[in-house]
Amino acid sequence: MIPKADRPLVQTTSEQNDQLAKVLHKLAAKDRQLLKAKYLDNQSIDQLATQAGKSPAAIKMRLYRIRRKIRKVLGDSSNG
Repeated sequence: MIPKADRPLVQTTSEQNDQLAKVLHKLAAKDRQLLKAKYLDNQSIDQLATQAGKSPAAIKMRLYRIRRKIRKVLGDSSNG
């Protein structure tokens, strides 16, 4: 049995993974890079802001808009 702390918060299906991969592929390269740096490379908002030459608030807003776009596309595709 997988320890509780090591289990994912959300169980995803293969279909959901495929949908997410398609959505991510449709994003602009700079948006994919920002998501990768934040969520896969675990970089902080401050690190991302320094690298991009932008304010932390600008990075937070960009991430918010990217996530909103992903949610919208995934929500639309799951509704038929």
